[in-house]
Amino acid sequence: EEYYVLLVLAALGGLVLACSNHMATLFIGVELLSLPLFGMVAYPARDKLALEGGIKYLILSAAASAFMLFGIVLIYAQTGALSFAGIAAALDGGGGIYALLGTTLLLIGVAFKLSLVPFHLWTPDVYQGAPAPVAAFLSTASKTAIFAVALRYFIEAKAYQFPSIMDALAVLAILSIIVGNVLALMQNNLKRLLAYSSIAHFGYLLVALIATGPLAVEAVGVYLLTYVITNLGAFGVVTLMSSPMGERDADEISDYRGLFWRRPFLTAILTAMLISLAGIPLTAGFIGKFYVIAAGLDQQLWVLLGAVVLG
Repeated sequence: EEYYVLLVLAALGGLVLACSNHMATLFIGVELLSLPLFGMVAYPARDKLALEGGIKYLILSAAASAFMLFGIVLIYAQTGALSFAGIAAALDGGGGIYALLGTTLLLIGVAFKLSLVPFHLWTPDVYQGAPAPVAAFLSTASKTAIFAVALRYFIEAKAYQFPSIMDALAVLAILSIIVGNVLALMQNNLKRLLAYSSIAHFGYLLVALIATGPLAVEAVGVYLLTYVITNLGAFGVVTLMSSPMGERDADEISDYRGLFWRRPFLTAILTAMLISLAGIPLTAGFIGKFYVIAAGLDQQLWVLLGAVVLG
């Protein structure tokens, strides 16, 4: 039963995050989302990979939370406010060095949770070690909630008024797109491949976030919806292919050789999900990428759009 308690608590943390407009609820949401995930990742306690993934996620997530908390402290020192609207009012007309440094530390914590390059090193190991349903939850619900609150803070607290923060986000986006896609090409494990794919996808999402135009919020919403559906579909196939009594999940690419002749329906679903993640036309993923590119064109972000096309 404890597995389901952990799952419900993590989902509650995601809901708190998605609704938060205050630094206190943001931090409570992050912790309520992260702490149950440590136990869920390491749940198959006899599996060395699961324990390794759980310990890596525990240690690195604690470090990221410390960065976030210190960033919140510095922002509070500068503004005397913890609500997003209060921070925006205090920083109206320009911020000081504390606010800039605090926002940078907050960005580092969020970048870890979203596994953006260079804070991505935990992602493939944790995805590989975690049971497939947990990896699905981690790649969809967890990251979507974090990105939702990051978008709200970005807009409500007017974080886009710091040019240095925008430049840092642009570098993170380009690195995530290139590194995520290049390293995904070298994988023989489907869960690791989906982990690197997730790194690249949040690089694409950052392009819409940086655009901050009228299309940006709509583009983020559409892209997150398509990303969640396709990732759940891909991880769902891995889950259905894996035996609960087996020593490991069916996550090697060799496990799927000749699958069409044995389980054609699952093969069709996995194929549809992968070409959607690639952004092939007439799929949901293509619509998401189209929105991201439209938001970038609206703000003339040519370098970032070049990275998206290359990715």
